[in-house]
Amino acid sequence: MKTEISGRTYPIKAELLADGFSWNSESGIWQKEHADIDEYRQYKRKYKRCKGVKIKIIDSRYNRDNQYRNTYFSNCHGGIFGLYRCAYCGKPLRKKNVTIDHIVPVSRAADSLKCKIFLKYIGADNVNSLENLTASCAKCNSKKSNKVGIMYFLRGYSGKSSLGITIRRVFKFISVIFLIGIAIELIYLIGGL
Repeated sequence: MKTEISGRTYPIKAELLADGFSWNSESGIWQKEHADIDEYRQYKRKYKRCKGVKIKIIDSRYNRDNQYRNTYFSNCHGGIFGLYRCAYCGKPLRKKNVTIDHIVPVSRAADSLKCKIFLKYIGADNVNSLENLTASCAKCNSKKSNKVGIMYFLRGYSGKSSLGITIRRVFKFISVIFLIGIAIELIYLIGGL
């Protein structure tokens, strides 16, 4: 785990040095490695009072790695004819057209308690775990972006399998039939008056 402090840090330079932070001249950021989240919270309380100073935690469990595509494709093979399915819309995709989506977005995982709970629920030990990866078309991946919400979680997670996509389609069909039935009943009632 690492804490990074940036912004208008010159007035607190001495305090940062005393707290064990080191200056990274390439990025213009003060950094310090530490073992637990409590130390980060201590620094957040201490330095949030400083105007123009930004503080954030960098936890390797919540950073994108460059192996997540390999992780997905080495564990998930295309179905019939080598086709994958977009977890969100169900569109069949060739391997070259698949974008791998993080169901819990990388940019939100470190800061959102809801995202951490979902990762734990699905059994993912980090944001790049296979449990958090799913196939997506470029359009759906772009539309989802870094949004979080129960519908994106459910669609992403259920869409990891063809059965999940089929069940979603059956429920959608049943709800459309149900709505048509209600509309017919209303027309009948209005016409019968």
